[in-house]
Amino acid sequence: MESTLSNASERMRIVAHHLVQHVRNLFRIFILKPLPQKILNRLQCVYATVHKKTLEVCKRMIGPMEKGIAAAQMTAPPEGTYDGIDLRILPKYICFKAALLQNKITYQRLSLALACFLVVHFVMSRHEVAGLYDKLRTKEYILAPGVQDFTTALPQNVTDDYVISAVQDFINQMGNVTPGNIENQFSSLAESMSPQLKIRFAAESSAWVDKVKADSISELVTITDREVRTKDGAYEATAFVRRDTYLNNEYAGHTDEVVEMGLQLVPPKSGRRWYLQINSLSRQSADSFRKKKGF
Repeated sequence: MESTLSNASERMRIVAHHLVQHVRNLFRIFILKPLPQKILNRLQCVYATVHKKTLEVCKRMIGPMEKGIAAAQMTAPPEGTYDGIDLRILPKYICFKAALLQNKITYQRLSLALACFLVVHFVMSRHEVAGLYDKLRTKEYILAPGVQDFTTALPQNVTDDYVISAVQDFINQMGNVTPGNIENQFSSLAESMSPQLKIRFAAESSAWVDKVKADSISELVTITDREVRTKDGAYEATAFVRRDTYLNNEYAGHTDEVVEMGLQLVPPKSGRRWYLQINSLSRQSADSFRKKKGF
């Protein structure tokens, strides 16, 4: 309040100074030289304008607020009941609505987080169940004791690659012979035969074993083509081979032959490499095979 009054006094002093300067100027004009009526009228208009402006400035500088009039001061808001509304409960109502809105937003966020968690849990559980189903459908067993190798198999069935590998091993034991190993080769081959075929094979191969030892015959077989078919839970294998014969370490020529085998799965047994049993075995020339099949 004191600073406002001091500013108003300073402005009044400046205005009074300007008025004194105007009066002095007018006095000098009137004293030095008489003026026409038109100029006097003009001076009166200027004086009236200056006087009016001075009053307006004074009114703006010192108003009701500077004079301390109570009507011009700001009043406090009404208390109690106003237009039928109890203003005393308004803060409580606002706090209640704010708390209610905060709870609503919190519940919405919790619901969204719970929904996301349930969706992620469902997707992960379905992925885990699908992986378990795949593992359940896959069946494996060891091919031979002590061999760190596995093959995928179905109940009472094996893959074609397993059968082909067994057929190749059987043909090598039967065809790749020398005077020194023929007995061991035929003995290993006989271990995979059925009891009936083993007896017949031993009787039919004894003469050939003696001939190989007596004449120093060596033979080498090469598989050129093979075919495996499944029939009534068993396997029928047909292999086209080339037999190279050596007499006393000299090449004696080659012969094209066809080897046919009938195989079936057998339970695992210690010392058995292949879980296949040879039920039938035949070896003939390729020409005889083609005539028999009508090629």
